[in-house]
Amino acid sequence: MQDGLMRALLTHRPTLRQRWESLLRAQPPTSPLANPDALVFLMEWTLDRLFEDLRNAPSRRRPAARTGVALSEPPPCPCGLNPLIAYFQTAEKALEEIYCPDILATDRFTTLEREAALMELKLVLRGVARREIESFCAVCLHSNRSATPCSAAPCAR
Repeated sequence: MQDGLMRALLTHRPTLRQRWESLLRAQPPTSPLANPDALVFLMEWTLDRLFEDLRNAPSRRRPAARTGVALSEPPPCPCGLNPLIAYFQTAEKALEEIYCPDILATDRFTTLEREAALMELKLVLRGVARREIESFCAVCLHSNRSATPCSAAPCAR
């Protein structure tokens, strides 16, 4: 990502966080751990990871398409109840909402540069999401990887 676009994105970080929190609070929680009051405390940490990964993004060395994270591929979760799924989905939605009108409106960058930067931003966010969702799923009580949703699986006591 170009330094100018990165600076513009950093400038909009407070707006991004506020919009993300609004979107997250509008989602119905899938479990007690998905309570927005608990998840909002992770936002600053997640944004730090996002910007750190953007600074070190593989696209600075090679094209973003080679990062191994597909834009259309949702992070894996056998039961679908991982609280981080909605957390990261709302993060991506907030990024699109903030990035598009505020950052894409600048005339300093070509349309191609702005579109490439948005794609890279999504790829990097999905990389962060994948790591965190997979980590959470690794300690899930319902990690037997069966097709049975967590809510239907017997409780492990």
